[in-house]
Amino acid sequence: MVAIMESQRRYILINELRERACGICKKTNLNEMIMIHEMMLSTFYTRKPLFYKVLFKHHRFYVCSTILAIYYRNKSSATLKQVKHFILKRKNLMSASALNALLIQLRVSGRLETCRRNDNRRESLYSPSTSLLQEAFELIQSMLKPYEILNSTVSLHYARNAENFIPHFLLRYSDYILNYITIVDILPEVALFIEKDAGHMIMLIIYREYVQQNSRCIMLSSKKIAQYGHVSRSHVCNVLREAQEKGYLKIQNNLSILLSEKFISLFRLYFSIYMALVLYATDEKTH
Repeated sequence: MVAIMESQRRYILINELRERACGICKKTNLNEMIMIHEMMLSTFYTRKPLFYKVLFKHHRFYVCSTILAIYYRNKSSATLKQVKHFILKRKNLMSASALNALLIQLRVSGRLETCRRNDNRRESLYSPSTSLLQEAFELIQSMLKPYEILNSTVSLHYARNAENFIPHFLLRYSDYILNYITIVDILPEVALFIEKDAGHMIMLIIYREYVQQNSRCIMLSSKKIAQYGHVSRSHVCNVLREAQEKGYLKIQNNLSILLSEKFISLFRLYFSIYMALVLYATDEKTH
């Protein structure tokens, strides 16, 4: 009975997200929202590109989101054991060794604070550091600000105070995270890009150039994409080659790219789902 109720809840959440995303995707000012997001996110990304290029890989981003979701659902009783159990329960998401390595990286970088439980010294309680919460807040703002700026009927004043806003946001965001609902579950095709290091940034610069150059045939080299995402040129070439095989684009002399309508539609829908998820967690209705 519990399993049936969970399945129904998951179905309702996915349908609600799809409906929100469709409304956003049809907006005439979607490109403007994307361009504001790009400007904000690229500024944020350049501060610590070596860390963010790894974080902006879908399953790692999901793990970090899970850490925050479990913490705000449990607060003083949140343990790393709970995080590991939740992540490893989903098959093929991440290996135990990769998960441990990511948790160590978060601790060493000062983003995760841990201590032993008094009643069970084998378990570690954890809490996100101030720096991690600030990073999360800035990432959220890179989606909320474009929406607020370009929708005159929307006012998100309450979303500007990180201390009050983040707990509210993450409690609602956990509805999706803790039901194992990800963007890739809703739009599997986008995994081609976002399951790669800096995948979001690679898609973003390609779409940015499409808008700025007002053409599906864009002048954009793999070198420039690599510099933007702070990844190797060979990594970018592999991503582009795979995208070409799937019909999303055509590489021309390594200096220009011919985008198909398939890529443009994919990115617009991906961005709309991403924004719909943020608006749901903010408890903001789509206008």
